[in-house]
Amino acid sequence: MKKLFTITPIVLACLFCVPNQVLAKPAEVMIQSEDLSKDATLIDVRSAAEFKTGHLKNALNIPHTEIGDEIAKHVKKKDAEIVLYCRKGGRAEAALKTLEKMGYTKVTNAGGYEEIKKKEEGK
Repeated sequence: MKKLFTITPIVLACLFCVPNQVLAKPAEVMIQSEDLSKDATLIDVRSAAEFKTGHLKNALNIPHTEIGDEIAKHVKKKDAEIVLYCRKGGRAEAALKTLEKMGYTKVTNAGGYEEIKKKEEGK
C-alpha cells in the first residue's frame, strides 16, 4: 500500500508534464497565397469576433463548431486542399478531425494565427 502512495504522485506529475504538441501538431507551412496551391482554401476556425480582430489575407471564417455544417458550401471536392488555423492550433486540430471524418483528405493544421503572422513578418 505504501508503494502505491509513492508511485501515484510520480504518475500524476508526469501527466501534467505532457507537452502541448499532444493537442495540436501544426504543420510547418507558410500561409501566403503564393505558397498555397491555386485551389487551396484557407480557413480561420476562430469565432467571428476573433476573426474581426485580425485574420490572414484571403481566409474564410468558419468557426470550428460549425465546420461540419458549413464546409460543403465552400469546398465541394473531398480531395481539395484545405488549410486551417486558429489562435494556437487546438481548434484547428478539432476541425481537421471533423473534416477527416467527413472524408476530406488534404486538410492541414497550420497552427496559431499569431505564430503564422510572426513567421510572415520575419520574411
